[in-house]
Amino acid sequence: MLGMSPVPWHNIGPDTKCRIIRIAAETLPNDKDHEVRNTVYPAIKNQLPSTFIAKDGRGNPIDITMRDATITVNPMLGGGPAYFEFVSYGQSTQSQAGVDRFVIQIDEVSSYEFYEESLPRLATTNGQLLVGCTPVDADWMYGEIYEKAKVIVRTDAVRAYMKKSMGLTVPTVERFDSDKDVCVIQAASDDNPVFDILLKTKHQDIRDGKLTKADFPYETVAEYLDARYMYDDSDVVAMRRYGIFRRITGAMY
Repeated sequence: MLGMSPVPWHNIGPDTKCRIIRIAAETLPNDKDHEVRNTVYPAIKNQLPSTFIAKDGRGNPIDITMRDATITVNPMLGGGPAYFEFVSYGQSTQSQAGVDRFVIQIDEVSSYEFYEESLPRLATTNGQLLVGCTPVDADWMYGEIYEKAKVIVRTDAVRAYMKKSMGLTVPTVERFDSDKDVCVIQAASDDNPVFDILLKTKHQDIRDGKLTKADFPYETVAEYLDARYMYDDSDVVAMRRYGIFRRITGAMY
């Protein structure tokens, strides 16, 4: 929408025919509990300048309503209005059929049927499917996405964990002989910049005398998360903290 991608066809430009980005999550943002369970809508509203949201004839922003979960946007590169369309996994698969989309973003794990129905929507637009998830209860994603990756990119935190706990030495970028146009990015909770901000704030509070070292004894993000991820099962830690698919109770995640 903001025209900032260095890859030209990733941007919605003046000549882009399909101008709808579909965002799928467990709930719609106009559900009463959207602030808890639909995290994408507030993130978009936080990052999208309000001047980009189109106005109606009365000058009111064309934002989501109880009847229409769509944000109308004036893209940076022009060419007329474009849209953020929100759908939920609770809606019937058939209700999402028959329409093309520029991008489909899936937040956390959807059903396989929802994923399967999403792919044809991108065929004529050369569109992207973006999936962000913690690989828990994600058995179909292992075979359909992870194992078919042409490229896997892993952060230093993930690589260090794989070396220490799994005995695997892997490069930052690993390429495979796959005929599928799939890239997997594996990141850990340790890579979340929110935790860097938290530590800096707490350390400043200690210097200012608002906290004591006993109140917050952690020097690094890793130390802080080690104290928070108190799971007995190392496989659960691998999945929830490091985004690594593991085998639990006989099913491959």
